[in-house]
Amino acid sequence: MALVLTVFNRSRSMGALLLALGFLLLSLYDVNHYLLFDSTDLKDLALFYHHFSPLMTLIGPCIYLYVRFTLHDRERLWKTDLLHLIPLAVTTIDIIPYFLTPFNEKIAFAQHIRSDLNAVREPAYHLFLNHFSTGLIRSAISLLYFLQCGRMLLRYHQHRKQHPEVPKSQSNITFGWISLMVGLLTIISLNYVLLMFQIRDQKLEAALFDNSPFFLLILLFYFMLIFSLLFFPQILYGLPRASPIHNVDKVREPAVEDQKRDGSKPSEGLHEKEVQQEKTTDNVPGEDDPFRSLANGILSYIVDEKPYLRPDFSLTDISIELVAPRHHIQYCFSSIIGERFTDMRKRLRVEETKKLLPLHRELSIEGVGRSAGFASKTQFFSSFKELTGMNPTEYLRKLDDGEILP
Repeated sequence: MALVLTVFNRSRSMGALLLALGFLLLSLYDVNHYLLFDSTDLKDLALFYHHFSPLMTLIGPCIYLYVRFTLHDRERLWKTDLLHLIPLAVTTIDIIPYFLTPFNEKIAFAQHIRSDLNAVREPAYHLFLNHFSTGLIRSAISLLYFLQCGRMLLRYHQHRKQHPEVPKSQSNITFGWISLMVGLLTIISLNYVLLMFQIRDQKLEAALFDNSPFFLLILLFYFMLIFSLLFFPQILYGLPRASPIHNVDKVREPAVEDQKRDGSKPSEGLHEKEVQQEKTTDNVPGEDDPFRSLANGILSYIVDEKPYLRPDFSLTDISIELVAPRHHIQYCFSSIIGERFTDMRKRLRVEETKKLLPLHRELSIEGVGRSAGFASKTQFFSSFKELTGMNPTEYLRKLDDGEILP
């Protein structure tokens, strides 16, 4: 699930991507734990034992940067952020001997661990650290990052009333969820640090970990954390802050000039649902939402410029045109417009083809679909049938027979 979230969020926003990567690394840590204590597959243990362990030092930085980006609504990296890579570099250099070891020898060492778990305490394949030190360093670093996240949350909470440009409903759900996430991760990291000191002088056994309710709580927490992103996608919108540039007039000016020249009215030729959206946009839930003007600008741009006629039209195009972050656009569609971007784009393209089919008989049906913005015949036919209940050929025949009105 963490991998799916990582792939899905690669173009959504840097903050959401860092969150997904943080979950992916947490999942890899659990895989390593399972292979070390419960699995009998020596090849997998040899592969996961050290190769991915340096990446675990990035869990804290990923969560920290996600929280910073979200609270500030600014996805900007500083030069000092390179310092977050120091633990990764140190732990990677430390296990260079393991990287250079032939795989057959790694399997032999995995067999040694399987016969005696305490073999992980041996300094083999380390330059200057050992398994206990690296585990303690990873846990302590993560704990420090999560404590810093808690500090940022506290400071933001103290000044929440000073941010009227942040939608209240979005602020409540995102701030509450981040607070819960950071709180639980802090508790877990603290327990890891205490656990490392507790087992420092004890004989290591799988049962020592497997019977611990602590690890069961970790699994439950990961499950809840990742699935919360699926059931509460608002979390991925962050805490968007409206900007003065989010003004519908910026988009309307060109359209108004065109209307003066050709004498048309602003709403002339609009589909009924588009007109309804413009008329009712101030009456939908969240009328005090500071992103109302941006939502109006989105609708105006789509209606006046018809960018959906381009096959490659995407959220990024709206973001560039309105000079607004992509996650702000996503928030407007979800919380104000009330229609998914992909659904609106598909609906408008189908409406366009319904207008073009009887007017351009010289074109093939597939050509009409391309003129309306569909990238392929398959996409065109499936979308048209989904919204009308018939394929384009049936629609044109019934239109000619008078069974339906244009």
